[in-house]
Amino acid sequence: MDVQELAEQYRQMSDEELLRLALEQEQLMDEARLAFQTEMSTRGITKEEVEDYRAEDERLRLKEQRRKELKQFAGNGNRFWYGKSQLKYDPETQLERFTTTVFVGFAGVPVVPVGTFRVRRKRRFWSSPTAIQKLSLDWEQVLKVWLAAAAFLFVILWAVKIGVHFLR
Repeated sequence: MDVQELAEQYRQMSDEELLRLALEQEQLMDEARLAFQTEMSTRGITKEEVEDYRAEDERLRLKEQRRKELKQFAGNGNRFWYGKSQLKYDPETQLERFTTTVFVGFAGVPVVPVGTFRVRRKRRFWSSPTAIQKLSLDWEQVLKVWLAAAAFLFVILWAVKIGVHFLR
């Protein structure tokens, strides 16, 4: 492809397509880069606009990556949110933000910690939290949840034992 064909190809591209290509212009051959830079100059697309586009593209890429990471931990039937620390409540929006840990559970009992998250939710009964940030695993919270679960199971087993004893 000669320089004239490249220049024509770049002329037919939208500004959005040129900005996307600008993110990878170091991969262009010298002739292609020259035709590309000429078209950018003709349209008046500045380096600042390219940098703004790069920053926005990176922000959107990270947001999508975080969404995918968080989605894999949330609510597929055998994962449960347990624990609540660093609670902050905004009465105007009725949003609460807190740190919680997701566990893979068996019969509603937390077994394996999967991840700790900063979440937000409306302060309502049965409101599901929305993860806004993945954090490193909070082992203090994990231990507290395991202790609470063990105590709960102990009470249930003790109540069953007492109930069976009274039924005899």
